[in-house]
Amino acid sequence: METLGKAASRISASAGSAGTSARAVVSTGPSRTKNLPEMYVPEVDKVLPNSIWCGWRIDGKTRRIRRPLTEAERGMLERRAAELDPVMQPLSRPADDDRVAEAIADMFAAFPTMRATDEQALAKIDSLTLSVAEFPLWAIIEACDRIRTKGYEAVDRDGKIRIERHWPPSDAEVVDEVRRTVNLRAEALASAQALLAAEVDR
Repeated sequence: METLGKAASRISASAGSAGTSARAVVSTGPSRTKNLPEMYVPEVDKVLPNSIWCGWRIDGKTRRIRRPLTEAERGMLERRAAELDPVMQPLSRPADDDRVAEAIADMFAAFPTMRATDEQALAKIDSLTLSVAEFPLWAIIEACDRIRTKGYEAVDRDGKIRIERHWPPSDAEVVDEVRRTVNLRAEALASAQALLAAEVDR
């Protein structure tokens, strides 16, 4: 709770710093998780699936493969699934809450228009933590760091997408950024697991 309170204070402090760049308030944010598996491995994530899935689907039935996997192919898929599965696990609560709170606080503190009391900041952190709880910790940290330093995608009233760096993001906009962060690895894991479990078309 102490860390959460400090995170909330960092948001409210930045909101009260008139004429001061909010980026100067950011100091102790969490760093990105290192040693993640490759985001995209073409041979396993695209070439093999494209070559072995049947070209048709039957409604209500699991998609099948054209032929049995070779030993080498099965080994590649098993290794890919084994390296991806541990890093795609959802947020561990409450163990990861403090690190998420720090990432969220540093993100919001980077927006000069952010206005919040300590109580409001705590409520915002709680709400956003709940919204992103289905995602892994590293993805939440990376997305918050990217929003803090580069902004985020926002949609204008006329439907045009722009990069927003002035107004803080909504919970839904942060969730979209986190989802984009995990997307390729999530798809690769699902593909490998599906191929390993697939039946051969007869």
